[in-house]
Amino acid sequence: MYERINLALSYIVVIASFLLGLFILYNALFNNVDSYFPDKASLITVDDKILSIVEKEHSLEINLVNDYSSNYSYLKKHGQAGELLDILSVNAGKNVTLNVMENQGNFLTDNIAQLKVSKSVYQVSIEGNIIRSYEEVQAAHQKDNKIMPFVGWMFLFFSIYVGRGLYLTKIPLTFFQPHPFYVYLAHKLLKLFRSR
Repeated sequence: MYERINLALSYIVVIASFLLGLFILYNALFNNVDSYFPDKASLITVDDKILSIVEKEHSLEINLVNDYSSNYSYLKKHGQAGELLDILSVNAGKNVTLNVMENQGNFLTDNIAQLKVSKSVYQVSIEGNIIRSYEEVQAAHQKDNKIMPFVGWMFLFFSIYVGRGLYLTKIPLTFFQPHPFYVYLAHKLLKLFRSR
């Protein structure tokens, strides 16, 4: 029974990784990934003072003094998030200018009753001095996207390698394997029921 489950899951993993590899490669090679990056002219400028900065797993969340309805998010993939966090923390009382783009839809904060508009940050200035420019953010974004063809080829190679092994040996990947104690217990219980 476990062999059939493992074999079925092995084929599912091979097919899924092959399709995922094709999808990643297609998007990396044929779709213009920079089309998702906004034009500088389409950005909105926001001037305010920083209320707080929260470091999240993938971004810096910037909350402003006079804007409670928005969440300003600087993605870590845009580069130098640690330096930006330090600079903004030191200059917390000063005027900050954020060039942002409003994202589609809203999101819930930790307080479920509070709904905020999500806005992505693409340029940061303090007192008129640019700390992180639009061009630097764009360059970091493009550099990050250059790794995607490699990731796509890795998924394709994995699926072909494992699929070939499955085809030649019929030995599946091991997802489920009964623990020896449970096998022993099952045999004991089976003996007990048969003896009655």
